[in-house]
Amino acid sequence: MNNDDEERDEEKEALDLAIGLCVSQLKSEPLIDLAKDLGNPNFKDDVSRGLRILVTILLSAVSTATGKSDIDILEEIREIT
Repeated sequence: MNNDDEERDEEKEALDLAIGLCVSQLKSEPLIDLAKDLGNPNFKDDVSRGLRILVTILLSAVSTATGKSDIDILEEIREIT
């Protein structure tokens, strides 16, 4: 297995962990539990990496669907939150 394959496997693993975390939070206090998981040194790096990958995928999908730039979408998100 070469470095590219290993990196893809690590990214897939991190993304799977982040998606699993999001799904598991559906019936709880997501932000509180997410903060706890991100504070856990055993999960912090993988979860934060997976969440960044997930956000990038979602941002790209919204950008493609709306025709707006990523920056415009991020500005709209900032206004909402």
